[in-house]
Amino acid sequence: MMDFIKKLNKFMSASSEKDGDAFWVYARCAGCGEKLRTRISLNNDLSIDFGEGEIQDIYICRKTLVGNQQCFRRIEIQLTFNSNRKIIGREIVGGEFISVEEFDAS
Repeated sequence: MMDFIKKLNKFMSASSEKDGDAFWVYARCAGCGEKLRTRISLNNDLSIDFGEGEIQDIYICRKTLVGNQQCFRRIEIQLTFNSNRKIIGREIVGGEFISVEEFDAS
C-alpha cells in the first residue's frame, strides 16, 4: 500500500515546483484534450473530515477546473489526504489525471 501511495504522490506532484505548501495536480479534459494544472495549498485548500472512533482524520480537497482554450467544460477533482497531508486517494470527472511529463510535452 505504501508503494502505491509513494507512486501516486510522485505522479501527482511536480519535482520542478519547489513549494512545500503546494501539491500540483495535472489533468487533461475528456472533451477537447486541453491540459490543465492547478496548485493545491496544503495549508488553505483542505477541509478536515473528522474520523470517529478508530478512524483517523482525513483531509478533502475539491476543485473545479475549466480550460480557457477550447471547450470550457468543467473538470471536477476530489483529492483525499491523510492526517499528515499526504495524498491517499483521488477522483476525477470530465477528464483524466496526467503526469507532469505529459503536461510539459507539447
